Amino acid sequence: ALIIELQKTDRPARYEYLTEELYRRGREALTQGEGNICLRIMAALAMELHPSSPKEEKITRYARWTLRSLLDESGPQLLVDDFCRRGPLPEHQLVHLLLTVKEETAPAVVDRLLIEREMGARQRLADMLIQMGPAALPAVQSALTAPSWETARRLFPLLPRLAVPELAENLKQFFRHSDPRVRRESIRLCGQLGGEQEGDPLLASLGDTDTSVRQAAIAA
Repeated sequence: ALIIELQKTDRPARYEYLTEELYRRGREALTQGEGNICLRIMAALAMELHPSSPKEEKITRYARWTLRSLLDESGPQLLVDDFCRRGPLPEHQLVHLLLTVKEETAPAVVDRLLIEREMGARQRLADMLIQMGPAALPAVQSALTAPSWETARRLFPLLPRLAVPELAENLKQFFRHSDPRVRRESIRLCGQLGGEQEGDPLLASLGDTDTSVRQAAIAA
């Protein structure tokens, strides 16, 4: 009933009261282990922030504040878990919710992508990061600070689709990675992203101890 009234009202004072009440109920649901109720509240708040909403920012700012406050209480992991297991929320609502708070949820999406075993869920997580665009980049770059092969294998394919030019230069640091697979794929990906394939890093790769790395450097 509160959600329906929130969707209909355009009176600032009433709207503020409703968002405060939804915040209170969302917190109660979390303390009682009823995460699905909190998710439904957050999804409703996110729909209030949809670009097609006719309501003015001076009203919907209350929904934005409440959504971010509930996210702080529940943690982005609640959203990501529901996204992976296809919980009770309709898919379009959950996607919109994740994109509405993409700066806050991108790190949790990356973390889950790195450990997710089910192929379908991994693909959906990767697609979500692509939809998040530049907002996902800090989380991706953080995960690639000192990547294992498994981390690189899961994140490298995302980089061309994020289409950020400076990524090519960042990849050169991996030309001397301890794992030859990371060295090889970083060279290939650097070229794919349009990176300048000259200079000491690439020259050093031409003399790499691993044949596949040398071949990648020659092809670059």
